Amino acid sequence: MPLQEMISNIEHISDEHTIYAEQPWDITSKAIALSNDEKMEVFIKDTCYSYFLEVFIIKELIEDLDDSLSNQDVVFKIVQYAINDA
Repeated sequence: MPLQEMISNIEHISDEHTIYAEQPWDITSKAIALSNDEKMEVFIKDTCYSYFLEVFIIKELIEDLDDSLSNQDVVFKIVQYAINDA
């Protein structure tokens, strides 16, 4: 599932999960949600998914963002946070 879709539907994912995504990260990167297991990378069908962020962190970031932002802008800001601040 694309990272944008994953983040757009984050309220349906347990806070106990972690998001992993293909690098380089952008809104179209393929992403998966897995239960927390402290891994930095996961290989599925020869695809490497790297640690992105925990679901609860993404939910907190969304709460702190301006409600007037478009869905795409919200996802872009979360990707930038994961790249620069996580």
